[in-house]
Amino acid sequence: DQIGLFFDGANAPAPLENSALNQAVWKGDKKLVGDWKKLSEKNGIDTFVLVDPAIVFGVIADQVRANRENGDLTGITIGFRPGDKVTADSQDELVALLQKNIETFTGVTAVIPKANAKSRLFDYDQLVITVAPGFADAVEVSIAPAATKAVAQKD
Repeated sequence: DQIGLFFDGANAPAPLENSALNQAVWKGDKKLVGDWKKLSEKNGIDTFVLVDPAIVFGVIADQVRANRENGDLTGITIGFRPGDKVTADSQDELVALLQKNIETFTGVTAVIPKANAKSRLFDYDQLVITVAPGFADAVEVSIAPAATKAVAQKD
């Protein structure tokens, strides 16, 4: 079972993982769900931020960004912070919560890289999902095509 905050009613944010892990989205056949605003453009890479609130893997996200290069989706980064909005009080608890929820959702067991024991990697349907501590107490989940991520990160 997934653990996290859940909503009832019409104001509930749509779970983003269904869209973010859909191969049709990565191949350009479908769009990511939600209302996206262009944040920046640099070296041919457009960065968008999700305007809508989002729940990702059962946890309320603080920010969701997506990168596109030449119109193709190249990566999604989701930022989380422990505290008021989630059931985790620390960065380590939040990593553990996201790991459990991603394992439940994907059916894939996390790999813990030797180089960074606080990170978690998941190979899922031609995508690499990474859970890693971010700045301060934040945790970031990144999703990218397996071809663009160094699978050697496991070592």
